[in-house]
Amino acid sequence: MKDSDKIEKVKELLIEASQLLSQVTEGGDNKEQLEDWMLNRLEFWGRIFLDGGVVTETRAHEIWEKEMKNDARGYGGNFVGKKSSLQYTHDGKVMLTKWASEKCEVWAGKSLDAYAQKFKKKA
Repeated sequence: MKDSDKIEKVKELLIEASQLLSQVTEGGDNKEQLEDWMLNRLEFWGRIFLDGGVVTETRAHEIWEKEMKNDARGYGGNFVGKKSSLQYTHDGKVMLTKWASEKCEVWAGKSLDAYAQKFKKKA
């Protein structure tokens, strides 16, 4: 087994262990125990994902402030930390990072793709 395969397997096991730990320590399914700020970020990431995963900064602000009715001051929190969920591309657009997907799996117990479907606009 190659090192990259081992790393991927360890990552999967850590995500599963984290979900189980949340269930044990919080006394239930972690999907039902998410804090408001987590749900807010998951929705934001889901909406960006549905727009292709890379959006203009104007579109990101539109989603955050107009569609989600959030205060503009909270927007920047998605870009901070060693494992930020959003980052800027070389041409100034906003893109999801792999950390957003991994956090979604840990927090919600499903992929960002699956989680985002609840925000899909009905035609």
